[in-house]
Amino acid sequence: MRKTDPLHIGCAPGWSRHPDNPIMGDDYGETYDLSIVHLDDGRKRMYLSIRNNRSIGYTESNDGVHWTPVQEILSPRPELVWEEDINRPMVIRQDGKFYMWYTALHYVPSEENVFDVQGVIAYAVSEDGFHFERLDEPVLHPDAMWENGHLQCPHVLYDEERKVYRMWFSGGGHWEADRIGYAESPDGIHWIKSELNPIFEPIRENYWERAHTEAAQVIPYKGWYYMFYLGMEDMYKGTINAARSKDGITGWERYPCNPLLYGGMPGAWDIEAIYKPWIEKVENGWWMYTNPRRAGVEMIGIYPYEHDELFPDWPIA
Repeated sequence: MRKTDPLHIGCAPGWSRHPDNPIMGDDYGETYDLSIVHLDDGRKRMYLSIRNNRSIGYTESNDGVHWTPVQEILSPRPELVWEEDINRPMVIRQDGKFYMWYTALHYVPSEENVFDVQGVIAYAVSEDGFHFERLDEPVLHPDAMWENGHLQCPHVLYDEERKVYRMWFSGGGHWEADRIGYAESPDGIHWIKSELNPIFEPIRENYWERAHTEAAQVIPYKGWYYMFYLGMEDMYKGTINAARSKDGITGWERYPCNPLLYGGMPGAWDIEAIYKPWIEKVENGWWMYTNPRRAGVEMIGIYPYEHDELFPDWPIA
């Protein structure tokens, strides 16, 4: 039987809830799906989605807990049909510039006044991290059957040894993507998708991810690529889970104690679901930023992990 602690953090040892949660409430409307860049002076800059105006914003912090007011930096371009809504930014800092990949959405009327979502991955670059120049065409389109006309949630790493950009992206589904794909690029603009796509799919026997696996963050760590991903039981119940692979593409092993994080006690700010992860190394372990939901509103919080090493209880086969 799956054991849980009183905070319903799952059976994985070492996770807790930060006492200042949520670190970002609904003062700016719903804020969600973030990425963090570290600046030279030690500050953190968070890029995040702002649902109320379908835009991308930023905020900064000295300690990772207390953040400046959210400022909008990118909004949809109405002249572009494919960019009605922008969100889910992924930003890396490289060679003195800031490179952003983000999701752009187009809503298409379908039967019974329901809208289908069409998503693409777009690209922007900035000298200062505030003023971004965008391309007028997406850099990744949904052109495979499994993608179902919809891509979202890019996560990008630069491989210094191979001199290529590596992207894990979500595709398929309706509103929420349901599988994860992979692509590579020499310049961050021209991408080649893996012939093995989708590289990660739901396991239907795992109730916490039987409907969707998406929104992956992948980090290289001690000879493995660790994937932290959103697993969904249905459209409304989300959990954070982990898997690992030697090459980041094939042979994924799920953590034996998934899910890592899931909704809290009645009345808690994260009671309904926990969405898109962003994990970072900190002095006394690791912090996972996520955007849980209560009463239909997503907010941002931190889940500390007390071990210096990731998953010391995960056996090496």
